[in-house]
Amino acid sequence: MSSVGGRDSRNEELLRAPFTTENANRIAQKITSWRLLAPFLGLDKGDEAEISEEGSLGEQRIKMMQVWLSRHGKDATYLNFVRGCEEAGRRDLVDTVYSLVQQHSSIPLTVSLDCGSLARLGRAPTLLELCLFTGRSGTRYRVMERLAPFWEQLALALNFEPYVTETVKRSSMFQINDCCRAIMQKWLQGYQSAVGPVTWETLLSAMAEVEDLAVLTAELRAEM
Repeated sequence: MSSVGGRDSRNEELLRAPFTTENANRIAQKITSWRLLAPFLGLDKGDEAEISEEGSLGEQRIKMMQVWLSRHGKDATYLNFVRGCEEAGRRDLVDTVYSLVQQHSSIPLTVSLDCGSLARLGRAPTLLELCLFTGRSGTRYRVMERLAPFWEQLALALNFEPYVTETVKRSSMFQINDCCRAIMQKWLQGYQSAVGPVTWETLLSAMAEVEDLAVLTAELRAEM
């Protein structure tokens, strides 16, 4: 029996149970971009069209989980969901699933994440890394360049006050690349209202709240 994400075969047995509707709804609240995740869960364009008919983003997230449960029946297990999430680079959702399963089991789940990954997530990124980040695969990412079009949404997710973003706009002459660099410098310097510690994990969690940054977030998490 193969293992998933560094966890042992005993864990897989616990995860082979089908998803409950209650837990599916809980997970739905954590999904920032269902369109990114859907293909990795075996959902096709027709399924995506059906999901898109729902009004709000929150309703679409729940609908995606409902469609997945309906399409895959007894194969809509925690284990298969975990596999899809890992392929999509959503390690944060994997950990949420493990937590949910653990709540209903007397057998402890063995978590064995890569120590190098945890070390990187727990430290502050440098400005140089934000300009050009090299992942574990050797792939290089121009992070700042891809953040720039959505810097205001990211600033909001990092809990910067509106007057700060307005000040940054004026001082940077409304140039998005300069605005993004300025707000990230403030965050790296520990700006007082910003959310959480200055770490990669905090930044990626904030990025996950911006739907347009979902792909970049998944790519970076997979490369940590």
